[in-house]
Amino acid sequence: AQDKDILDAHVARREFSELLRSGVPCVFHNARADIGTQYDSDPIELLGKPIDDTLVMAFLVDPNSAELGLKALTPRYLGGRRAIPYPGDVGHLSVHEAARYAASSDTRNTYDLRRALLPKLQASGQWDLYKQVERPLVPIVASMEKYGVGVSIPRVIQAYKEHVTLEQGMRYAYLRQGVDLRSDSATRKLIHNAIGFDPGTLD
Repeated sequence: AQDKDILDAHVARREFSELLRSGVPCVFHNARADIGTQYDSDPIELLGKPIDDTLVMAFLVDPNSAELGLKALTPRYLGGRRAIPYPGDVGHLSVHEAARYAASSDTRNTYDLRRALLPKLQASGQWDLYKQVERPLVPIVASMEKYGVGVSIPRVIQAYKEHVTLEQGMRYAYLRQGVDLRSDSATRKLIHNAIGFDPGTLD
């Protein structure tokens, strides 16, 4: 029985990976975690594939949100719909809730959440940012978490020096505009005026 379970898991991972490679549009909540653990090769291969992540979408819609989990976002954006909690063992759920959970309630909530968040991103002018910057980062981050990243100490030192130079230049430019960089709200307002939307807390 254990060998059959291992074989079934291997087949499921292969099917999952082939689906992602095919370029069929997919929707996840926290895609990097699922892709990083279940994709059967380097997730970087998925760069450019239409893989949406409702966690990332929700962050762009409300960067100040304290909770971006699917269970919290479902009632917030889906008309008060209650997400079925997962206690670690479906045996602890009522028969009705276990049936809903087994019938892929999280999958449906993720799909519906994308439909709810998409117009919000479009209305705030952040859809292009999501599509061109944030979404492509998902397989990159998944790959980094799965395989790690090689580090060159001399290049890190050089990058640090460049960062310090850039930061000092930005501070000088902001101070010339009379912005107190110690004030999160003042700095966010300056950035909002420059790029058109609130970047969220800068702490």
